[in-house]
Amino acid sequence: MKEFSSRLFWKLIVSTVVGVASSLPLAAPVAAHETSSSGSVVVHITDTGYVPALITVSRGEEVVFENLSNEERWPASDSHPTHTFYDDSTLEQHCLNSQSAAFDACGPIASGDSWSFRFDRAGTFLYHDHLWPHLTGSVVVQDEASDAVANPDLATRRSIIKIASVLRVIGIWPQPIFFLAKPEVELATTVGAHDRFNVLSEHYTALTREADPSHAIETLQQDSETDPTVSTLCHDLLHDIGQVAYSKYGSFQGATNYQSSFCNSGYIHGVFEAYFSKAANPLQDLPGQCEAYSATTGRNFDLWECQHGVGHGLMYLTGGDLDESLKLCEDSFGGSGAGACNNGVYMEIFNNELLANESRFVDPGDPTETCLGRVNESAFCYLYLPSYFIETLEIPYEDVFAKCAAVKADFVNFCMQGIGAEAIKRNITTPAAVFNLCDNAPTSTDQQNCAAGIANMYLNQVGSLPTAESMCSGAPSRYVEICSGAVAAQRASFE
Repeated sequence: MKEFSSRLFWKLIVSTVVGVASSLPLAAPVAAHETSSSGSVVVHITDTGYVPALITVSRGEEVVFENLSNEERWPASDSHPTHTFYDDSTLEQHCLNSQSAAFDACGPIASGDSWSFRFDRAGTFLYHDHLWPHLTGSVVVQDEASDAVANPDLATRRSIIKIASVLRVIGIWPQPIFFLAKPEVELATTVGAHDRFNVLSEHYTALTREADPSHAIETLQQDSETDPTVSTLCHDLLHDIGQVAYSKYGSFQGATNYQSSFCNSGYIHGVFEAYFSKAANPLQDLPGQCEAYSATTGRNFDLWECQHGVGHGLMYLTGGDLDESLKLCEDSFGGSGAGACNNGVYMEIFNNELLANESRFVDPGDPTETCLGRVNESAFCYLYLPSYFIETLEIPYEDVFAKCAAVKADFVNFCMQGIGAEAIKRNITTPAAVFNLCDNAPTSTDQQNCAAGIANMYLNQVGSLPTAESMCSGAPSRYVEICSGAVAAQRASFE
């Protein structure tokens, strides 16, 4: 049998979608793009996105991005958050080089300001807003000599995702669109998974806008059971769903009517990120908002997750200022509530999304420096440190054990738990393989802490005691006791 080429596949899909779409009501035509007095093409950045979202220019032509929204914006080449698509250099590489010709604003554009970029190569270049990754656009740069487009397939795929998302909502397209990778034998990390993140995010946020967050979350949950990449990225995808939900309903209460604890409650974290970026007075009565959020279930787990989500939101509010965010946690909650909030702050500082001020607090050469001297729940700092090693620095799991063994003695156990937590978060459907990973830890105590981290994160991901207890009963015999004990220790929070 001849190999079925991806280009032929997409042509068939396009013809099918166009055939179906031709029977739907037509939208109003999109106006031609605007030009400035200097002749540059202008893209307006509004509160709802980039307008027009698709433009065509000639190689060497300048595009001006004018921020007409009420907030800061940061246009940059895909993929989020590394911005490597245009010239293969990462955000950290090209933003430190003032002579770089990368498609990246390299910082927020204030409301009323603009940023311009001259496209010096032909192709189809997808971009997004680094501060609000669900806001996207495309620039087709034509080579005047050949009028050829170097990479049309990517723009086609994004268009198909948008069309298919709408068709699925109205029942014409019954299955979600995925570009499935072959299953890997080794444990998954987020390396490579982020290549699909924008496509997946656009799919689920479209479901949120066209239907509601419950439909998007239920679809994501179903898809995560069969697609390893969706499972790996489910928490980050839920953040985007939560952000779009807040924008759609315009209030914290409106968005949290669609409460979900799936995948470590990523949805409420995203809601808070949007809330702290958009609300007029976001610091008002945070304890009361979290108490109201958890009142529907009566579980301390949901109260903790809400307070944890506040930590994520405070990092957005401060632009990634670690010290200021930790202080706001203490001022807003105090006691155990501040601890949960601090937990969210540390999780945000070490994830793969770079906020404006974060580089002041994390040194890629020695990220352990971030945790030294912190007085606010510094154990949480070491708990999330492995996330940075694995996700951002792309260090193999096995080598991170040595990194954790070298931290301050009082915090080695938290770092070892963090390895197990990060691994199970990315491999939720294969817990047995993750437990086997713990065998690489230097000592038996380290191995047990790694297993405890698996149990704690698994319970947070699934949000169900019976499911977590069942997982522990199927763990390798050497880890059953520590796994079951870790789950039992959290029983009161789930009842």
